[in-house]
Amino acid sequence: MNEAEANQARMQKPKPTRTSSDSPLERYFSIIEAVVTSGGGVTLTEVANLTSLAKPTAHRLLNSLTETGLLESDMQGRKTFSAGPRLWRILQLGINPSRLLRFGQLVCAELSQQLNETCYLVRYDGQKVLSIAQEIAPSGHRFHVIPGDVLPFHAAATAKVILASQPDERIDEHLAGELVAFTSQTKTSRIDIYSELDDVRRNGFAVCDREIDENIMAYAVPLHFMDEPVVFALGVTGPATRMAPRDPADFIGPLKLAAERLVQLLTGMQNA
Repeated sequence: MNEAEANQARMQKPKPTRTSSDSPLERYFSIIEAVVTSGGGVTLTEVANLTSLAKPTAHRLLNSLTETGLLESDMQGRKTFSAGPRLWRILQLGINPSRLLRFGQLVCAELSQQLNETCYLVRYDGQKVLSIAQEIAPSGHRFHVIPGDVLPFHAAATAKVILASQPDERIDEHLAGELVAFTSQTKTSRIDIYSELDDVRRNGFAVCDREIDENIMAYAVPLHFMDEPVVFALGVTGPATRMAPRDPADFIGPLKLAAERLVQLLTGMQNA
């Protein structure tokens, strides 16, 4: 075979087929899967081993995912990577809608019967907090919790408990501009609101004490899928004349148990 024939043979040699596992998107997904299923933070070396990627490639992709907020890094000690707030928000928002409404309504009904007040579930979509399910007790009311209603971040108990878990820059974004004083009890000072959010983080629940309506009170707790920014919250609301004299623990205890039950139902860890 002369040189011309050899060159022709090389040109006609089939090129290796690129599989989906070689694509950049597949590499990103393999890293996300490795991090999320690890049960905790993983190091660069561990990610490279789990994904069979070269260390420089794994390092570059990890940095890109961290910059977008899908992952976050802890540069202390072992220098690990874990799921970031943006990824957890996507995972929670991706819960099957029919499953969410079915179990949300079920838990609201059980809680409303127990507390004899209106109970409701809200969802944060990254921009606003919306009521998505409610159960009205015979002695309850319909104010401010009708599914589809938008709840104000600075005044509603469920919105406060969600806001308290968000990154500082997102809190600032949601509290920017003029804050409406719905009643004489509504906090419109950002200093007062930030202080209250600290209380929410410390206590694990939020209160709306006649801040939207002079006659209405509410308590709310977060739904914790992981120790990440909250997307869902469960609340109870009723006339202030009936709720204010009672010990807050009468509401907070059942709310937290109901929130845990709903998380278990939504994650398949408990049967209805």
